[in-house]
Formats: sequence, C-alpha cells, structure tokens
Amino acid sequence: MPSRKTIPGSSTGISGSRLPPTAPLCLSEDTDGAIWAGFAESGLWRIDGGRVTGPMTDAGAEVRRSGWAMHVGRDGRKWYGAYGVGLFAVGDREADVWTEKKGLPSNDIRALCEGPDGALWIGSVLGLARFDGTRFVTVPRGDGPPRKE
Repeated sequence: MPSRKTIPGSSTGISGSRLPPTAPLCLSEDTDGAIWAGFAESGLWRIDGGRVTGPMTDAGAEVRRSGWAMHVGRDGRKWYGAYGVGLFAVGDREADVWTEKKGLPSNDIRALCEGPDGALWIGSVLGLARFDGTRFVTVPRGDGPPRKE
C-alpha cells in the first residue's frame, strides 16, 4: 500500500496566468483537456485554457520537487514521478506515494507509460518496473544490448 498525504484546502497553491521560471520537464493531458506539467524545482502545475494553477501543495514538499515524468491514465488518474522522492498518484485533495520501501526499483523516476492492460510502467535510474495497482514487478536487467554476430 502507498502512504497517503493530505492536501489541505485545495490541490493548488497559486492561481493566475504565469508559469514558474524553471524548465518544464514533463507534460500530460488529462481527461478534461487540461495540461499537467512538472517543472524543474517548481513541482506540478495545471494549465486549463488560460488558467494556470500550481504548484501542488502540502501533499508533502515532495510533490513540489522536480518532476521528471507525468502520465494521465485512461481512468483519469494522474501519475507523477519526482526526482529522488518516488511515484505519486495525485488527486484533488490527496496524493498516494510509493517509494523504494514500497517496491520501486529507485525513487528517481524518469519515465511513465500505461500498458494496454492498464498497468503502469515505470522507468527509473535503476531499472524498469511494472505496477498493476497493487505491487511492483521489476524487470531484470541484462548485461547490455544484444551483440551483433
């Protein structure tokens, strides 16, 4: 099970029309057509038409860390991989958090993708894992690419 962090009040901290001055590192569109963006050193932001809201607040300072990977699943669940702190499933008022202690190969998440069966694939600095919603299965690493004979 993930740990759960409560977001007091709402899922956003600052509302307005300006994005942070840092670089966006990942983007994903949600089921309502809003764009979710993870920014270097500025966390997770939502862009909906002309309205910009963010960063996510108080799901712990972790959600405000640099986001390297973002994915919105077919079910609308927002997945966010942050540098050094793990994987988040971000809701309106809370975020579920998974870390190495919960089965991730690394807390440095670099890529997220949903498979045809709905499982989440996670690319980390220490390898690839598949998450079925309950547990992580790490894909064994080989000695390198296949050799040409």
